[in-house]
Amino acid sequence: MAGKKIYFGALVEALLDVLDALAPALTEATQSQTTALTNSTTAQTNALNTNLSTMITSLGIVNDSISQNISAVNVRSSANQKVSYNNPVATQLLTTSTADYPKYKAKMLCNGTIRLTLTASRNNTGSSNQYVYVKNGLYEQAVQLNAGVNVDQSVVLDDIPVSFGDVVEIGLRGSSSSTTLTVKANTIKVSYDIVNIVTSGAAMLSAI
Repeated sequence: MAGKKIYFGALVEALLDVLDALAPALTEATQSQTTALTNSTTAQTNALNTNLSTMITSLGIVNDSISQNISAVNVRSSANQKVSYNNPVATQLLTTSTADYPKYKAKMLCNGTIRLTLTASRNNTGSSNQYVYVKNGLYEQAVQLNAGVNVDQSVVLDDIPVSFGDVVEIGLRGSSSSTTLTVKANTIKVSYDIVNIVTSGAAMLSAI
């Protein structure tokens, strides 16, 4: 190396010339790869959106089909109100003979037990044998109206067993002469929970 001179300035200029020559090629390659990646990502995203749209449509069809083919749900009595009827007022003048006076009927679209509530009153002390009752086939339950004369009483008929298609009868019962019983309008309500045997179990307990 003795006696030889190295001109770094010339080397740097040569290196810069090489880099300048490579720059357009590098830029074009980078742009090409970026465009290809963008197109690929866009295509994948479009395909995913199409698949998701197809799945959502299919799930909607399945949901509609299931909803239309379910004939009944399994329920159990609870305080959670599900149905509120716009029932007309019902009145009944009682006679001296004990009798039942049907006033309403409700068709059941579920299986299990339900709670039925309403508001009723009586206009005479008369006899203590004054009731609101519910019947479903051989099953019967009655609650005495004992809140006092012309006092609105909230009546709770609980754990009524029902099956899909049952027609539950709701009425007034008594034996007091010249006593009028009244069920208030817009007070009949049905309450229940949907049975979930996984989280809440399939056994139901009720008081005797």
